Amino acid sequence: RLNQLRELRNMENKWNLLPYSSVEPMETHAKAFIVDDSRLMITSDNTLSFGDTESERGDAGELGIMIDHPRLAIQTRGSMELWLSKDARIPGDLTRWWALLGEEVSFVTKKTRQKIPLTNAFDSVIERIESNDYLRSAWEQEIELNSNEIEIVNKLVLGTGFGVYCIATSSKARGIKTKLSLNEIDNAVISLGWNSWWQNSN
Repeated sequence: RLNQLRELRNMENKWNLLPYSSVEPMETHAKAFIVDDSRLMITSDNTLSFGDTESERGDAGELGIMIDHPRLAIQTRGSMELWLSKDARIPGDLTRWWALLGEEVSFVTKKTRQKIPLTNAFDSVIERIESNDYLRSAWEQEIELNSNEIEIVNKLVLGTGFGVYCIATSSKARGIKTKLSLNEIDNAVISLGWNSWWQNSN
């Protein structure tokens, strides 16, 4: 993606991409995360305390990065919201539970498209929830309350429709699912990605 931006810059020659070419590591701190479920911006900008000079320049001279990747953006939002109090969350938004499942998949896979049994991922999520009183209480109120087994499963499977992960009925299946039946659960698989996000977005 960076190479594409460099090629575009060379053609247009109207703006600069910095650093133009560098493999050196960089260090920064961050105090602001801005997420719109498509892109993620991590920055140390003092966005609420511009001085006159900084305001005229349009920035505070701080370093920031933007990650143009839908899955990472929504995963980050969900992971951060996992620990927010009830008053600070959108009612009925399941993103934080999808992010929790996505995290468990990322812990045991080395490649984005690597598939693992869905039941294994569910077991890891439940084990993590049961080990924490706060998560267990929130899970019982938001997911388990008035829901049977398949309804609970499909609350998590719904995360596929928002690009957090991909779930299919088997390792050989070509399509992904946003809803499963009880007899499909045992053979279902989950991965962080299916096809290229860039390919899907065209």
